Amino acid sequence: SGTDFVRPGFERMMDGIRNQEIDCIVVKELSRFGRNYVETGYYLEKIFPYLGIRFVAINDQYDTEKEKEGNELVISLKNVMNDLYAKDISQKIHSALSIKRKNGEFLGVFPPYGYLRSPEDKHKLVIDPDAAPVVREIFQWRLLGDGISQIAGRLNDRGLASPSLYHYQKGHK
Repeated sequence: SGTDFVRPGFERMMDGIRNQEIDCIVVKELSRFGRNYVETGYYLEKIFPYLGIRFVAINDQYDTEKEKEGNELVISLKNVMNDLYAKDISQKIHSALSIKRKNGEFLGVFPPYGYLRSPEDKHKLVIDPDAAPVVREIFQWRLLGDGISQIAGRLNDRGLASPSLYHYQKGHK
């Protein structure tokens, strides 16, 4: 996402810089490097110059080897905008998912055992008629005080497939 610098690719790049295998970084635009304006600015203004690293952002026409001519303010503003954009998008996604949950929409990848996606609406769940009796038994055993290990043992003794194997065997995608 570029909202922080704890990323495997970034760490590999920094290892390459420390090992003197990299002396120039080229990105399409500043937002691809980082969207946290404080950290991005720190790398561009302090760390890379200290290490002798050239930094080029093609679409932003930024190159640390060229004359700056007042470009620092524009670059700083772009970094602030990138940071605000990332936070704005994050908030919008969080709000949209929250609304979907409040509306009862299922947002997971795989439905829980005992349920299937509705053929009419993939965000709704319907009871799986084949697994429902097993789920009812599991609930009954739990109400009687059986522990999770004991219930799992019973299911294994009966040769019942695990939830993921069950969905696979049924051809659920």
